[in-house]
Amino acid sequence: SNTSVEDYKKACKWYQAAADGECSAEALDSVCNLAIMHRVGQGGFTPDYDKAMSLYQKAADFLHPRAVREIGIKYLLQSDKADPSEKLRLFSLGYSHLAMAALKGDTKAAEMLKNRKVQHFDKADKAFIDAVERCIACRKYDDEVIRLLKISATENHLFANAVLGEYY
Repeated sequence: SNTSVEDYKKACKWYQAAADGECSAEALDSVCNLAIMHRVGQGGFTPDYDKAMSLYQKAADFLHPRAVREIGIKYLLQSDKADPSEKLRLFSLGYSHLAMAALKGDTKAAEMLKNRKVQHFDKADKAFIDAVERCIACRKYDDEVIRLLKISATENHLFANAVLGEYY
């Protein structure tokens, strides 16, 4: 791209201003753009993965699809390096985040979810992921989707309660 360092610095200034403001969709997009700049080292930043993840988490707390996907990828990467006792938890958490991002319209997350090779998840994550996949396939919340979400919610799943709240 022909974007200059000065252009990145200007973009960074505006993204930061938006990120410091309210949590509108535009502000959350700005938080994600700022996270990318930190992750890859644009706008005068040195690459800083931890700062990027902190910014993504800020947007993910408001269920911003791209941010939720990025946090999911972080958990999947951590699961690759985790000891066996933590592997399943991080793996399940990662795919639950991808499922939530997919449910919120993130096509990259939906593709990653569809192309996964492993089906082993803990009970809450499996029910949530199955519900999301069914919802995406059917393009609606049918009785089976709601049943699966309720199973997941009774296990205190991270996203199931929020999705049921939005549904009702």
